[in-house]
Amino acid sequence: MENFGVADVDFDKFNKYLEILDRTKVRRTSKAFRNFIDSQPLFLNEISFYSGGIDRRIEIRSNSIKTHSIIYTDNEQNTYPIELGWESRLVDREDYQKCAMEHLKLIIKTPKIHSEFFDIETYEFSSNNHSNLNDEIPNESGLFDGLSSVIDPSAKLRIKSIHINSNVLEPIVKFLSHLKPGYLNMISLELEYARGTGLSEMLELEQFKQTKRFTVFEMLFPGSIRDLLHLDSFFVDIDTFSAEDFRTLREVVFKSSTFIHCGLRVKGQFEFDGIRRELDSLVPGTSENTFRHLIPNTDDCFEISINTSGISVSRKKDYHEEDRRQMEMNNRFRRIQM
Repeated sequence: MENFGVADVDFDKFNKYLEILDRTKVRRTSKAFRNFIDSQPLFLNEISFYSGGIDRRIEIRSNSIKTHSIIYTDNEQNTYPIELGWESRLVDREDYQKCAMEHLKLIIKTPKIHSEFFDIETYEFSSNNHSNLNDEIPNESGLFDGLSSVIDPSAKLRIKSIHINSNVLEPIVKFLSHLKPGYLNMISLELEYARGTGLSEMLELEQFKQTKRFTVFEMLFPGSIRDLLHLDSFFVDIDTFSAEDFRTLREVVFKSSTFIHCGLRVKGQFEFDGIRRELDSLVPGTSENTFRHLIPNTDDCFEISINTSGISVSRKKDYHEEDRRQMEMNNRFRRIQM
């Protein structure tokens, strides 16, 4: 390969068709290829890594049609279907876990990589069998620590949206700190069995302060409502929510030109009656406990829905048209019942 001239390569086809792991192999064959590959931005739609049981799976989606899928398993009878439009390679060996991790690290350390979405999901144990939680956490910690170790600190990883389903906190926060602030637009976390104080540390990251969308499931958000008000969209579980918290939320959201939606599930003390009185001055919505703040000089509104378990606020575009469609649906439903 060293004797193969770079000038002989059709680089348009090279960029379009060569899979990312093959690129990393070609990169090692000569200085010319390494310089070329390192100079080329690589744009991906999605990187996904699934880990659990006896299988690991990496999926790379380079466009909306084709996905390259690599399955790592010690199961001789691979149970994954090869889906239409996918190119899949099966890795079946004793060191499949190490192989999957090394390949994922190769992908992450690719210079000038950009990905619209990065999905990491670890299923090391089930909700029906989580007595081994403390034994499994080191495996998940090693995953995120390993990824963090290969990212160049001077060249933050360009990921636009990230979703993580895991059971560790501090390693996740460390990994998030290696993503490019401002480029990272969405953070979504599922932390059903996670423990620790990592979420509090995340609030200090520029990555969190500059992102626009944020969700965290199965764990209480450790900050105050003010820590969320830079976001255009968020969904969190919180311990308490008072009428004063609602006034703080309303003061910022109702003046925002970019706010889209928020949802707050209150697990502890919820000042429902006090917030309900705050809503009496607004226009009633189309259903019970739904209210609207009409946005001046527009056909839009902010719609607030409240029940005994939480509150949500959404921007509604052209709400008159939406009301008309809803009324038609209700009329059709009534005619069907007659």
